[in-house]
Amino acid sequence: MKYLVLINFIIIFFTGCTNKLPIPGSDNIESILIIPQNAINKTKNPFGFKYTFTLKNEDGMEKTIEFYPRTNKKYFMFDSLSTGTYKFESRQDCLAVRGRTKTNCRPRKTKPIKFTLSSNGITILKNSFHVRQIWKNKSNSISARFTSIKKVKIQEIIEELKKLENFEKWKII
Repeated sequence: MKYLVLINFIIIFFTGCTNKLPIPGSDNIESILIIPQNAINKTKNPFGFKYTFTLKNEDGMEKTIEFYPRTNKKYFMFDSLSTGTYKFESRQDCLAVRGRTKTNCRPRKTKPIKFTLSSNGITILKNSFHVRQIWKNKSNSISARFTSIKKVKIQEIIEELKKLENFEKWKII
């Protein structure tokens, strides 16, 4: 009986993890932001930080997005932002593991990248978030920053998105 429950759980889990985009308008999803990323980890340790960005829209409202770098992903997708023009205001590098400090985050400057999200549109940033973790001087060394991205990489992301269900319901901005 235990095995039957386990097998059913595995089947439900994997069939529920389909690769698809949300349908525009469903669950108040109007637009999608794609942030290309390049994560390199030359250590045996998991990445040490998650990255939280504060975005400000044209009305002065602030929104936050966050992600953990992944070596097996080309981009991160955010569908929780409303349409409008945004600018990256600040970044927080937060320890991925809870430490015994007053705060696990430290503020960082970030490139003030502007972008626009349109109704039923997918916006791909023209900058990639590059994270590199190496072993240097007997300790973990991590660098993280936005870098410009080549059009070829953007096209690779578009080709990957085209494979997802519901892609035809969106337009690339």
